[in-house]
This record gives sequence, structure tokens and C-alpha cells, in this order.
Amino acid sequence: MKVVCLAGGIASGKTTLAEALETAVDKCVRRAFGDVVRRHAAATGGIVDRRALQETGERLIERGWSSFVAETIGDVDEGVTRLLVVEGIRHIAAVHEVRRQMKHHDTLLVFMHVSDDVTGRRIDERLERHEETAHRVESEIPLVRSMADVLVDDTDPVDEVVTTILDRLGIDEELGS
Repeated sequence: MKVVCLAGGIASGKTTLAEALETAVDKCVRRAFGDVVRRHAAATGGIVDRRALQETGERLIERGWSSFVAETIGDVDEGVTRLLVVEGIRHIAAVHEVRRQMKHHDTLLVFMHVSDDVTGRRIDERLERHEETAHRVESEIPLVRSMADVLVDDTDPVDEVVTTILDRLGIDEELGS
């Protein structure tokens, strides 16, 4: 099994790339930190907006990265899965913990960079308020970028990015679905 960690800020294209990788590779499994956060936030019965998600994420981080990462990727069948895509990396400790828990597998950190103009447009399209995106959850993103194995720019075509990632991991696209 190979592992791709997708990092980047809000509206950087992580989900789009994760979906493209899932389509390109047979036996690909996607997991997202955001899905775990949304599950926990929904369990409280309150309003699940960006602020609630950010607060819930902070509580999960306070519990410890080991348990947060295990809840995100712990159910993946390593014997069957060919590619694990871990979406939503925004913290250095998350990168280290995924690599620790997946230490027997090749892991590639891909950082999604988008210009401020593109980010703003995408946030507007999602009908979100820009001030809700400036949160301490996003504060480590520049450090995560400095750790990246692959940097992706918002001008890079998704199919070319998929090819680059699969080449780096030694995965033959012809075997994909």
C-alpha cells in the first residue's frame, strides 16, 4: 500500500485531487480528517458551521494526534488497499503521526497551493464568510508546505498532478479503475 497525504488551506483543491486519485487507482481508499471532525461535531447536536468544526477539530487535537489519526485511517485494510489518500492535513504533527502509523508504507506529502484570488473565489462560491477561514487551525500550513514532497499549484491540471503523484509512488495508471 502507498499513502498520499493531501495538505493545503481551505478551498485549495484537496477534495478534487482526492477524488481524481480515487478514480485513477483501483483499490484506492480515501479518508479525511474533516469527515472525523464533522462526525464529532454532528454528535453534539448543535449547529455544524465552520466555527463549530474548527472548535471540534481543536478538541480532537487536544486528545492527541495518535487517536485522531487512528480514528481517521485506522479502519483501512492494508492488505487490500493499494492507495490510501489522507485528505485535510493542516498540521505538522498530523504529517508525523500518519507517517508513524504508516511507517511500513511509502508516504508522499502533497501540498496544494492556490493564490489568494482563487481561494477567495472558491470561498465565495461556497457562500462562506472569509473571516471564518482565518483561524489558528490554518496557522501551520506554511510549515506543512515546507515539508511537502510534491507542490501543486492551482494552475496545474488535475490529470497531470495525478500522473505526477502516481509516478512518484511507482503506481501504474493502467492498473487503475
